[in-house]
Amino acid sequence: MKRFCLTNEELGGEFSKSPKNLIERAQELNNITDNIQKSESIALVGNSSTLLDHSYGKLIDSHDYVIRFNIAIIDGYEKYVGSKTSYRWICSKMFLGLGMGNYSSYDVNFLPNLKEKHFLIYKWPHPQFTQGMKKNYHSKTNIHFLNKKSHELVNNTKVLHTNTVSSGGAAVVLASHLSDNVSLFGFNFLKDTRSSFHYFEDTRKASRTAHDFTSEKRYIDSLVKQEKVNYYKCA
Repeated sequence: MKRFCLTNEELGGEFSKSPKNLIERAQELNNITDNIQKSESIALVGNSSTLLDHSYGKLIDSHDYVIRFNIAIIDGYEKYVGSKTSYRWICSKMFLGLGMGNYSSYDVNFLPNLKEKHFLIYKWPHPQFTQGMKKNYHSKTNIHFLNKKSHELVNNTKVLHTNTVSSGGAAVVLASHLSDNVSLFGFNFLKDTRSSFHYFEDTRKASRTAHDFTSEKRYIDSLVKQEKVNYYKCA
């Protein structure tokens, strides 16, 4: 994962217009040593509510690395989603805490107070770096910003509509480049049969329609057909 994250030198260059104390704090939190090997396994755990229909917890935790997304809650759901977290992939909107009215469980202090190993911030325009670092200045978790190479890999994946690709879709692209043993859990492309789209909260459908899940499903189906990922169906 380290090769997909900005180095401290790159952080200083990309965000040179931000306050010096925020850049220095970001560099302090940019501690990452993991170099995932092709033979090591990665579990990507989406947030579909239909995860509650399966007891995948132990299977998820058996992977070498487990990647979760945004504000996914683990406590109380370990039977279904496991307890292990190697990385938490966070979109810039969640990093800032903006427009969270559609998420019933959102807590402004959830991310800053989490004690995990690593946050991965995807898509980080300069103003969002500044505001996000102010909000997470006292983070108890290492924070890393995905570099241009990672964004280029997503943008060059022709099957995807990159203007609307979700965090999950982008993470699948990178994980499939890092490992030959990638498993997907909780990716249900808005086809949940339950009343909510997230296993840990009530959500409004309007908050999820910006993404083109049809193209993302097509992309993931192609990876499954090529035996590049394992897809654990929720329904």
